[in-house]
Amino acid sequence: MQFFESFDKTSIAYRYFPGKGPRALFALHGWTADSSTLMMLKKGLPDTPLFLWDARCHGKSAVDEKATIEKMARDLRFFIDHVYDLSIPLTVLG
Repeated sequence: MQFFESFDKTSIAYRYFPGKGPRALFALHGWTADSSTLMMLKKGLPDTPLFLWDARCHGKSAVDEKATIEKMARDLRFFIDHVYDLSIPLTVLG
């Protein structure tokens, strides 16, 4: 498990599985889940670079008493702009 500090310094947990595919995949879990519920994607897409996160207040990410969908969207934008560093396209699924 890796972590990044998002736009408001909240610690967000994510998993990265390298691969040699032509594009990477960032999979978003459901509202009451965390990244562990998407681990089957790695088995089904073994050659795809894969990112799975724990959205704020989920899994190993920090709790935010005032979490909103807008903040989660900003977390994703922050990840894409400041953390993602592969030189291939990224597809977001969720």
